[in-house]
Amino acid sequence: MSPDFMDNLSKLKCENILQNRRPFILSKLNPVPTREELCEDLVNVATIVPGLYLRQVGKGDAIKPPIVVRAQQVLVAWGTQEQREKFVNSNERTLMSQIFYLTRDRGLDGVFQWKNALPWGQ
Repeated sequence: MSPDFMDNLSKLKCENILQNRRPFILSKLNPVPTREELCEDLVNVATIVPGLYLRQVGKGDAIKPPIVVRAQQVLVAWGTQEQREKFVNSNERTLMSQIFYLTRDRGLDGVFQWKNALPWGQ
């Protein structure tokens, strides 16, 4: 996970794959989770659409602040360990469950551990 992911979470358009891609909006959670709870229960699965910004250059090379044209769209898994295990162990093998397997089984060096990532074995 990117170190600035938690800092920019409010600027991202997040969809929770554990709830059928329902929007995940941090400000609407009641109670608002702490940073430690977010680090424990929130998994950044994949970026679907990268952010698109526009910066206008005016006369005399005056650079204006960037404008967000399209917010970055991210798939996340927000839920307890039991919810994540239920999603992973469900009989339905969707593309999202496969991506979730791959992100959870990534080694510390960032290299996928393919033999452990695929649910149907080696």
